[in-house]
Amino acid sequence: MRLTKIKIKNFGKLKEKELPLSKGINVIYGANESGKSTCFSFIRGLFYGFSTSSKRRIFEEALDKYTPWTGGDFAGYIELEDGKNYRISKDFSKDKDSVLVLDLDKARDITDEVDLYRYSKVAQPGVAFFNMTKDLFESTVLFLNPATAADQKDEILEKLTNYYSSRDENFSIKEIREKLIKKLEDLGNERRKKTLIGRTSDKILELKTKLEELKSMEDYLGEKEMLDFLISKRKVLENRLKNKEYLESQEIFEKVQLNTKKINALKYDLSKCDLNDYKDYENALELRLKIENLKEQIKDLQDKKIKDPSFDREFSLDYEDFDKLIKIYRGQGSHEILFEKSSAEEDKLVLNKTLKFCFFRLGISAALIFAALTSFILTKSSYPLLLILPALILGIFTVKKMKIYADSKKRNKKRLKNINAAVLKYEDERGLAKKKLMTLCKKYDFKNIEELASSFEEMKENEDKKRIKALSLEERKREEGLKIEKMKQEQKLYEDELKDILESKGLTDFEELRQIQERENPVQKLDSEIKLLLEKNKSILDGRVLKDLNKNYTRFEAPMECDFEKIRLLENKIGSQAEILKNQEKQMKLAQGINEGLDIFEENLEKLYFERDAILLALETLEDVDNEISKKSTPFFMQNLEEVYSEITKGRYEKIKMDENLNLIVFDKKADLYVKTSSLSSGSLYQLYFAFRLALLRAINKKLPMILDDGFIEYDDKRLGNLLKYLSEHERERQIIIFTHQKREEEVLKSLNISYNLLNLEEI
Repeated sequence: MRLTKIKIKNFGKLKEKELPLSKGINVIYGANESGKSTCFSFIRGLFYGFSTSSKRRIFEEALDKYTPWTGGDFAGYIELEDGKNYRISKDFSKDKDSVLVLDLDKARDITDEVDLYRYSKVAQPGVAFFNMTKDLFESTVLFLNPATAADQKDEILEKLTNYYSSRDENFSIKEIREKLIKKLEDLGNERRKKTLIGRTSDKILELKTKLEELKSMEDYLGEKEMLDFLISKRKVLENRLKNKEYLESQEIFEKVQLNTKKINALKYDLSKCDLNDYKDYENALELRLKIENLKEQIKDLQDKKIKDPSFDREFSLDYEDFDKLIKIYRGQGSHEILFEKSSAEEDKLVLNKTLKFCFFRLGISAALIFAALTSFILTKSSYPLLLILPALILGIFTVKKMKIYADSKKRNKKRLKNINAAVLKYEDERGLAKKKLMTLCKKYDFKNIEELASSFEEMKENEDKKRIKALSLEERKREEGLKIEKMKQEQKLYEDELKDILESKGLTDFEELRQIQERENPVQKLDSEIKLLLEKNKSILDGRVLKDLNKNYTRFEAPMECDFEKIRLLENKIGSQAEILKNQEKQMKLAQGINEGLDIFEENLEKLYFERDAILLALETLEDVDNEISKKSTPFFMQNLEEVYSEITKGRYEKIKMDENLNLIVFDKKADLYVKTSSLSSGSLYQLYFAFRLALLRAINKKLPMILDDGFIEYDDKRLGNLLKYLSEHERERQIIIFTHQKREEEVLKSLNISYNLLNLEEI
């Protein structure tokens, strides 16, 4: 399998890049910030997307990172050869995120036939074509710089050890075993009091002891039975004392009857008085009260002041200027000018190319005419003259076209001149707007224009609220004015009615009417006495019905003094018994809570024992897995690993194995002994890491490509030469794509006379 072409439409800073790839070694060179790593990320993103490995569809921040800088289609495609020729296209836009797979040999869409969603809800063509997950792809096919600093050496050693023991650089049997043993120690047992199982067992024992100390349900029922007996005995005595209630009813009935007789006598005296004059007085008094009440309400409304909110007139004018200036400063309306400029410049390039092509065709026409005439003169044959007519037609047609294109070019030049003038005008306006905005910043004490814009919007919103409030207050003023006017009209009506009553009596003032009424007519006094007696009766009855008092009234003997004493003693006993029962109920609730807690702790203890058994089983299974992996570490893999490492180190390191402490060791031929990988130099360690990944890639049947991003940055020239020479000799069938920001790879390949395909990102 090999990649044949990479086409990037828009991806991060890259735009319209096409990289044709060949068999063997391909070197893609790009200086820093040229988009080399972006191109590398495009390959990874196209095959596996920018999502996590989980089933949930979660886009990584990388998707936003590679959004096109200059806009346009966020898309591209890769063509590859694997028995057939395929094209995989991807649109990275968040709203689309679509993949299209084409069989180029048959010109057929096979997207629905390819298993794109085996491990993720995001389409992953790499799963279908490489038959591996994203993690395995990044551990084999992709080769990033393994380390860029010396302090990452321990991380590489850990990955190598994990590779050896489990064939996965991110999976460590040793680490898992240590974690399980630590968890087993935390669980402990009943004898180890500070462990989870020990603490839980002690708590269960403590709760059981407390439960035994509490009284039983039988004690509670006995105390309740005694309380019920005392209450029933008290009820018997209370029934005997009901005679007292009947005596009280008799006294109340007699008091009410006496007051009722007085009321009847007062009503008789009232019937002999002149009620007409009193009714006029009552009407006049009611009108007087209404008039005074209205005067008070009108005065309150007139005294009530509604404050108008203050407006900042100067700010309103400044905001109008600000709104216009900020639009100019932020370039609203400038996008059309810039787009028009870009379009005009593109037209200029097209017209220049077209005119050049017209000159070329005109030259061809002249050459054909010259050749025909020369041939005619030399050979005297008339056949060459047949070429003159087509050549003349072509020449005339070309001249006409040139005139049209020349006119278009002049118009476009004028158009471009006008656009440039508009751009300069916009820049001048923007500069002036910025200057005025900075003046406003200084006036309102803001640090910069953005702070001014943010605060001005908030200030404008506050001013708008004040205006709305002012409108609301104006409406309130109008409504209250109407209300006062209506009250004055109502007051005038009451005053006219009062005046009519007074004039009918020959009076001009209400006080004169009141004095005459008090002196000559006792109606008011009699009425007041009747009302007072009615209130007394109401207070005496206190909600009781007089008919019921009369019906239940019967004379009883006075209750015996001893009955009162017995009831008092029973009340004391009932209080004491109720207290005992209350304490008993508290103990019952406490026992219930302890039982519930006991159930929870016993259930937790059962779970802890289950977890301990599961960990013991896991440790036993892990040991079996470790042994099985060691047995099945195929000779093919180890042979490849040792061969690659020996070749690229020029035979210094030959054999690789693990010691009894699961530490990776290699045989140093020069020292004639096994050494720990931790004692290797950084360069040798990176070579070993490369050998592991290449051996793993060889273990996969398919001849998959190897894609490196600054994979040799930590190598010196000698190690780099050994490695490239080995790859050219032993990996001829494998496509190797090297992304680099250095010229070293190219220089080393040239010095070793190794053929390669060079692509410069800055020149494509």
